[in-house]
Amino acid sequence: MRKPIFFILVLLFADLGFAELSKEAVDYRNKGYTAQQNGDIETALVFYQKAASLDPYYAVARNDMGIIYEIKGFSDKAEGEYNKAVTIDPNFAEAHSNLALLYESKKMYEKAVVH
Repeated sequence: MRKPIFFILVLLFADLGFAELSKEAVDYRNKGYTAQQNGDIETALVFYQKAASLDPYYAVARNDMGIIYEIKGFSDKAEGEYNKAVTIDPNFAEAHSNLALLYESKKMYEKAVVH
């Protein structure tokens, strides 16, 4: 009987740690968004990367990184981040829209239509 109780306690503590980690990721994403709004895309990218490293399943941070990469002219990196965002959250409309617009700009209409 001790193994199941121990296992449940481990899961409980792991969930608490993950919640704290996700909150920190959200804080970094918000700092990145503020920096982006102020025109500081380099700082924004650093904050978005930190958010994504803290929570690899944070689709919003991935989408935001894609936007910054696209602004900087790194369309392949942007595509990669947008794809990560829609893989994490298949219903993330903004990331799908960003992918569609990126593919349209590359004249990759078949891929654009999917999104």
